[in-house]
Amino acid sequence: MAPGSVVFIDLPAYHLMGVGHVLHCTPHGLKYSVGMEFRSPLMRSYEGTWALSVVKQTTMNSPSR
Repeated sequence: MAPGSVVFIDLPAYHLMGVGHVLHCTPHGLKYSVGMEFRSPLMRSYEGTWALSVVKQTTMNSPSR
């Protein structure tokens, strides 16, 4: 995964989920070490159906279309 990638993570064993940003991804043979930053706390996850969408963030200096 490229640094800066946005990743949704679900940790069912801990009943947690959230969105993180990849800081680094280092190969170790067939496995990888991934450093992530979570800009907000992970949320409690519950069983059910989830619908996720990605919204591109714009900056204040971007021209409107």
